[in-house]
Amino acid sequence: MTECGEQKTKPVGRVACDALSGTNAATLRIAERLVTLRDVERKLEGIQELIVPARCVVTPAVKDLLRQLGVRVSVGQQVANDKAGRSVALGTVGACRNAKSLEAALVRDGWKVSKVESTELKVAVSELSDNVLSNSQPAVLVIDDVDAALCLANRRAGIRAIAVRDPARVEAAAKSVGANMLLLDGAAWSVPTMARMVRLFTADGLRTCPEHLADQLA
Repeated sequence: MTECGEQKTKPVGRVACDALSGTNAATLRIAERLVTLRDVERKLEGIQELIVPARCVVTPAVKDLLRQLGVRVSVGQQVANDKAGRSVALGTVGACRNAKSLEAALVRDGWKVSKVESTELKVAVSELSDNVLSNSQPAVLVIDDVDAALCLANRRAGIRAIAVRDPARVEAAAKSVGANMLLLDGAAWSVPTMARMVRLFTADGLRTCPEHLADQLA
């Protein structure tokens, strides 16, 4: 793996990076710590340069594709943006305990919170899943019936939802499957504990599915 310094152009290879996103003319910026084929597919037409910030990894498959297309890889400065972990979609079902207090705590801490509210579990899970897939935003669902929500969410293609019994396990569990949705039992956790779990869950922004699980979970 080749370590990337800031503002330098490197040959395509396994590069270390953080997260930017968007396109600008013939430049593509990718907002992932791990760049896989899924992240670049259908996005490279007319692109001459792929920009990643320091501490990101480009997989060998992407490396080969970029070489074939003549796309160079550059390392840009890391910038703060919503995908760096300060933006989250927050879903609730009915008058779930502590949900509004969690939202208020996140907003006070400077988070951008997109709200998804419904009185029906199936609707809330569906709308929150749509938000993850359409807006590339990590999602948190505060609910009393975590087991049912977990089953519903993980039936949706592209959604990798997790629920944990130990708050300290959130980040490790999220990394293990590239989770993009966290389910929280609003009756089981205090608001400070849930806020800490959200911070851990979104520490790397929107996570991608690990490459070795992509054929089953992506």
